[in-house]
Amino acid sequence: MDCFVQTFPPNTRGRDLITTDIHGHIRRLYHALQRADFDPSRDRVFSAGDMVNRGPDHDLLLSLLREKWFFSVRGNHDDMALAYISNILNGQKNKNDLLSVGLHDWTDDIQDDELSKIAEEISKLPYMIEIEQKDHKACGIVHAEVPLGQSWQECKRKILARDQETILSLTYGRERAQNNINARVEGIERIFVGHSDVRYTFRKDGPHVLGNIVYIETGVSVPQGYLTLADICATNDELMRPRRAKAPKHDKIELRGIATPR
Repeated sequence: MDCFVQTFPPNTRGRDLITTDIHGHIRRLYHALQRADFDPSRDRVFSAGDMVNRGPDHDLLLSLLREKWFFSVRGNHDDMALAYISNILNGQKNKNDLLSVGLHDWTDDIQDDELSKIAEEISKLPYMIEIEQKDHKACGIVHAEVPLGQSWQECKRKILARDQETILSLTYGRERAQNNINARVEGIERIFVGHSDVRYTFRKDGPHVLGNIVYIETGVSVPQGYLTLADICATNDELMRPRRAKAPKHDKIELRGIATPR
């Protein structure tokens, strides 16, 4: 593992876009980026984790993880996949064992050499991303949640100290979401998270805000779900506006706070 925390300077040339829980639906992401008039020479794309499992496009995973404009934190599915790919390559697990921990057998059609390269890229993903904004305020990204009672700086310190309880909250935690705890995480302007599908957790058909935490997981892998792509600089009102009433059922993409075309 190369890093636990990754920081970025402001994007002074273009936009910073955010998505989450792609779960192997990589062509869906590329479709959303096309709709958003994405410019890889100026724009950056961030993800709140869970790159793998469920979707049909894992053949594109390695190339996406290596794109210079794409950055993701690590989610619980990424951690599980990393562990089980390691076991597969070491001959300790059969690929079908992925099913026993809820991972679809997306590895079956991928050669071991490419699996090894995918594992290497996943191992480089941090658990926390911090992005400085043009107004000198900072935006954060984690997969699940910052533990209750921790400030952003304290959470960062604990991650760097390899505190396993904190890492578990960052990848699996749902205490805030399940208990509808409307408390801010101090020391950061706003945090984007995935993991908890807003349609089931909050009964909302779009991003939801608790304190300064923005939940953007909208379930692209499940019926009636879709992939959300948002502008990190969008206001909460722009992020939470009602979804298009006449959005086609087959259109599993929603852009939030993104003006198109540029």
